[in-house]
Amino acid sequence: MRKSIASLFLAVIVLLIAVVPAFAADYAGLTGGPYSVGMSSAVDGKGKYGKIQLSADGNASLFVYYNKGDGVWKIWTKDDPGAGWIFLPKSGGSDYLHFYMNNGWQYKIELFASDSRSATATIRNSIE
Repeated sequence: MRKSIASLFLAVIVLLIAVVPAFAADYAGLTGGPYSVGMSSAVDGKGKYGKIQLSADGNASLFVYYNKGDGVWKIWTKDDPGAGWIFLPKSGGSDYLHFYMNNGWQYKIELFASDSRSATATIRNSIE
């Protein structure tokens, strides 16, 4: 009996390891209110350009974080190629940015709503 339970448990673990990567995220988004801060779930890079977008009715900002597969999340800085952030002025509005998302890396975004009543940030691993 114990061998069959152990075999079943091992089979479930192997199945989960094989199936979970097939459901990797292509898109993540979040919404915030006045002076809120939030972090999205992770999106997998696919070796092509992706898109970040920020819309707000007031001052807001979006920052990209990346993980090279080592479990360490780093914020995109001026030393990284291109830009990985968007800032909206007090008047608000909407802006987007295309940036290269390396295959095998993961990306997520952090939203600062500042004085915005409503701010929405998204990240996707394609530009469509």
